[in-house]
Amino acid sequence: GIAWPEGHISGGLVLQNVFNTFEWNEERLLFRPGAALLSDDARETDFDPQPFTAAPESMRQRVRDLEYAPVVAAGIGYQARPDLVVNADVRRRLGGARHFEPAMHAGIGVEYRPASWLPVRAGGAIVSGGYLLSAGVGLELGRFRLNGAFARRQTDLGSGSIAMIGASLEGR
Repeated sequence: GIAWPEGHISGGLVLQNVFNTFEWNEERLLFRPGAALLSDDARETDFDPQPFTAAPESMRQRVRDLEYAPVVAAGIGYQARPDLVVNADVRRRLGGARHFEPAMHAGIGVEYRPASWLPVRAGGAIVSGGYLLSAGVGLELGRFRLNGAFARRQTDLGSGSIAMIGASLEGR
């Protein structure tokens, strides 16, 4: 990746997963089939783990096809005032692999500080097959940071809510 500041504007560009060397260790993977036979005379169940080689070939191939797809992302931020930052970003996953994250994300966000120690954030994005809306607030007291955020995402893969709380202590 590369980042640059220029006065009140900063930007960045990153490429992720360009060199993908990930491989599953199939000897350590397990397959857990489920079988139950219930009758008036007997009840038999089998949920014992089996070696990955016992899994159906279609499942083994699907696991082998799971990989990290390359991603290109770019962002820009603008310090409009000392208490206001506006930013925008775009991300695109390259390749046709099916993932749990949208293939495309184009968003905009804002951080306003009514007091220097109180960042308030909001943002929205258009994502593949839907949208993402988020809001958050922070508390910055000296070297201590406490942040919380909430997001709601709706895509063609479904909808969901995301919550985050983070705390950090800045070292010097």
